[in-house]
Amino acid sequence: MRMKLLAAAGLLCCCALLWGCGEGTESYVNEEIAKKTNAEQTACNGTAHSIYTAAQSAISDMLSGDQWTLSDVNGVYNMSGSEFALAISGSLNPKDALKYRMSVYFEELKKIDSVTFRIENGTCLYVAVKDERGMYGTYPNALNAADTAFIDSLSEAAFYAENGMSDALK
Repeated sequence: MRMKLLAAAGLLCCCALLWGCGEGTESYVNEEIAKKTNAEQTACNGTAHSIYTAAQSAISDMLSGDQWTLSDVNGVYNMSGSEFALAISGSLNPKDALKYRMSVYFEELKKIDSVTFRIENGTCLYVAVKDERGMYGTYPNALNAADTAFIDSLSEAAFYAENGMSDALK
């Protein structure tokens, strides 16, 4: 009889522990998922920042020589990663020369899905990127995980990159 009571008490303790852990574990799992999502978003924004830096460096290179002018590089660029992979050095087209120089500074450009950025007066104003996982990243206004629900396209991400979150996106 005593053994049965000990076994029953042990079973009750195990059940109590498992029952109590279930609620805490669910909360813990949700917290870990949120942390992972925030980390992935930060990484995607980091990619946008790296593209921005590559664009700035490429523009400086192009303008330091006598071959290119500000008007040659100004504009809005919408490209895929494969376009950067195909860029070759020595191109007489300023947009192709920019793509090549950017891919030299940031080789990971070849792996992204798509990117849009705007250059005005020799300065990159913003970058929006869609990575290989389908996540959007932006710079200089870094897209936060809470606002990703409002971003459904690269053009919306570009708007966010240039202006931050606005009622136009909500």
